[in-house]
Amino acid sequence: MQDYCPWDNTWKDQVIFVMTPFAASEAPVEMPATFTYPVFLSVFHKRLKEKEFWQSVAGAMVYVLGHCPEHPQTPAYIYWLNQYNNKIKEELIFDGTEQVLKGNYDTAVWLLQAAVLLNPEQVEAHYNLALAYYQIGLSLQEDEEVTERKGCLKQAEKYLKNAATLDPEGSLINNYLNDIHQQLGLYDQEYYT
Repeated sequence: MQDYCPWDNTWKDQVIFVMTPFAASEAPVEMPATFTYPVFLSVFHKRLKEKEFWQSVAGAMVYVLGHCPEHPQTPAYIYWLNQYNNKIKEELIFDGTEQVLKGNYDTAVWLLQAAVLLNPEQVEAHYNLALAYYQIGLSLQEDEEVTERKGCLKQAEKYLKNAATLDPEGSLINNYLNDIHQQLGLYDQEYYT
């Protein structure tokens, strides 16, 4: 079963990739000449420069990582973002969790997916990403979109299992896993003992 994705490909229309942005001489992180920077199209319309420009580039990298974790430059973007802002992992978890609490699950998914990529050892990122997928799955169940619902719940299961590996004592994690397994018709003895 293919991974569930809560959006179509129109997100790609927001970003272009450039080899050397106009402010490259002031780049906050040195990268090879072949590195391509994702840049929101709106940056050019707003004519952002210097600090605002680089903040927007960081945002575009997060946007790309969240929507396309398998992007060919993912390792380079992770490196760049961690060098540019060493607190970005925590900021993304906070922002993604806030979106879960507000019910903006699609936004939460891409923010938390980027957080997982930037710090795969962070339990909260996996757990909250699972909750976002879980909530999307529940809403799809009501609409009777069976294939999408199952794919979404499988994504929630994947991230909950990651969280359980990182925090074996997390009882809430196992409760959600049990519920997902019941909804999917799976009964994994490992989580029911």
